[in-house]
Amino acid sequence: MSKELKSISSEITSNELSIIGISTTLNGLSLAQSINSLLNTDLRLCKDFESYNKEENQSYCFKNYHYSNEIHHLKHFLISNKNNDNKLLIKTHIKYDYIYVIIGRDNNIYASDFTEKIKKVQNIQLVRNIHPTSTTKEHFKQDVMPVEMLDIFGNPSITPIKAKKTPAKKSETGIAIKQFIDDIEYYLGNVMSNKRIFLAYNVVLSSEILSSIDKLYKHFSKENISLIPKENYHLTLQFIGESTFKQINNIISSTKEILEQSQPIEVEIDKIHYFPNNGKHLTFTLSI
Repeated sequence: MSKELKSISSEITSNELSIIGISTTLNGLSLAQSINSLLNTDLRLCKDFESYNKEENQSYCFKNYHYSNEIHHLKHFLISNKNNDNKLLIKTHIKYDYIYVIIGRDNNIYASDFTEKIKKVQNIQLVRNIHPTSTTKEHFKQDVMPVEMLDIFGNPSITPIKAKKTPAKKSETGIAIKQFIDDIEYYLGNVMSNKRIFLAYNVVLSSEILSSIDKLYKHFSKENISLIPKENYHLTLQFIGESTFKQINNIISSTKEILEQSQPIEVEIDKIHYFPNNGKHLTFTLSI
């Protein structure tokens, strides 16, 4: 799935976000709950994070938990570094199972606090700052050094002269920070506002249930719906264009039929909106 939606204007700079790598045997849900308990956050399973690959002209989806701190103007993301297709979010950091991202003016302070507290969680093998590092905080250095010169009368005078700016050696962080920022902005500006059905399960789905969901995918493939790769904890479907009442009823009935066969599964759905269009069609938006 290529990125065809319009991109939003760039508002995030590399100084406004911290990226932390986490190596752990915990699954995403358990890790998110531990972080919420330690840092008083409210990470919740959200729509898949999409990372765009320019070479392949393809976007890959990764399981994502999101929390927005409105008081301190911070956004938190807990993103899986590998998806079910064995694609990596950050290819050069294969040792990390999850990537934690903090966006906002005071991201460095909260990132430092996060790094210290997360070490208290059991089954955390490694926590390390990916961006920024100590050598990437400054791109240029500007030194002032005394230079001995003669004035117009031949007398020596010491005048401070500013040396030319010398590029500082960049750290090999192994992450294309600009592309990552583009992915974040695209997610915030487009993906989070797309028209989607989002089903979140509080249990790991068995192979039998996943097989049933595959049948559901085949059913949806006949409709104007884009299929997002499934993961063990959730299934995401995206509407393309408009949807008729008949189509929506078919989707709801088909989904219920599959889910009723698989217990215990909880589906939490909130904010269902119908927007009439041309009298015969409507835009269907469902969010959690």
